[in-house]
Order: sequence, then C-alpha cells, then structure tokens
Amino acid sequence: LTKVRRDVSFVNLCKGGIFSCEAGIRKPDAGIYRAFEAAYGKPDLFFDDMERNIIGASAMGWKAVRFTGVDMFRETVDLLLSGRL
Repeated sequence: LTKVRRDVSFVNLCKGGIFSCEAGIRKPDAGIYRAFEAAYGKPDLFFDDMERNIIGASAMGWKAVRFTGVDMFRETVDLLLSGRL
C-alpha cells in the first residue's frame, strides 16, 4: 500500500477503497468487486482504463465505462448527473 500511495498521485483524494495488495485479489476477479460492494455498496459509476476490468464490473451489474480521457470522464459524469445514463 505504501507503494500505491507513493506512485499514484491522486490516491490522497480517495476516501477509501479496496486495494489489491491488501485484499489478495485483483481486477477483473469478481471477488474484488464483491469486496468493494461489501465495504461501500454498489457504485453509481465505475471507470477503468482496462477493458477486461470494465467487463468484470459490468458482469456484477455495475455501470462501467472505459476511461479514455478527462473530457470523456466529464461528459460521462454530466450524463449520469442529468439522469441520461
């Protein structure tokens, strides 16, 4: 976890999370998504840059979108907030 905190510049913005290094499972294993749901509930929206992780989240019934850039992220969040997603 120390490496994650050091290497991921935005991790300090997260209030919590399920870290693979602590849980012993990695995306797209369904167990990581179940662990997240157990701790935080089902997310309103899930972003990831890896297609296999989008497929894994979608299989859990999550709204999952592949992250391709900041503009796309903003547009997708706007759609979600407006009820059009």
